[in-house]
Amino acid sequence: MFGWNRCMHVLIFGGAGFVGLNVAQGLLERGHVVTIFDAAPLSKAAQRAFAFHGERLHVITGDVTDASAVAAAVAGGCDAVVLGAAITAGPERDATDPERILAVNLLAQVPILQAARSSGVRRVINLSSAAAYGVSGQRHQVLDETTPCEPVSLYAITKFASERVVARLSDLWQTDVISVRLSAVFG
Repeated sequence: MFGWNRCMHVLIFGGAGFVGLNVAQGLLERGHVVTIFDAAPLSKAAQRAFAFHGERLHVITGDVTDASAVAAAVAGGCDAVVLGAAITAGPERDATDPERILAVNLLAQVPILQAARSSGVRRVINLSSAAAYGVSGQRHQVLDETTPCEPVSLYAITKFASERVVARLSDLWQTDVISVRLSAVFG
């Protein structure tokens, strides 16, 4: 059983984005230690909002595609890792920058998962998206684990693929990795 009621150290990849900041805020408010790892620095508003958490908040500016930076961040010690780094692109960026989208949204997972495994991290949480349902999400009123996924955009495709990758590696490595499909987080 995973003890969220004790003080834990959680490393959030993509922690300076909208979802990551909200996850960090929730964890900090519950007394946990949080490390945010992101290519972007914390916004001034986030710095002000988190200022009173003092030593329980750490920020690492880095690129999730830099395996050595990822390994160093995980080796710094944590109980759980949140995979939240993602590029949410539209059709134009899908067409012009597919390599970067795939690198951040999908391929960066493997070095993170490997680092977590070798460092003995107890749980990894993969933040997926309801976008993984793709066009089938428009045909079904209720979406659940049995709804077929038909992703179209690179973001949606990588989110669906990320779920399958973490499930497969979790099974092979006998590690505690779960995926969560978030939806309507901006609404």
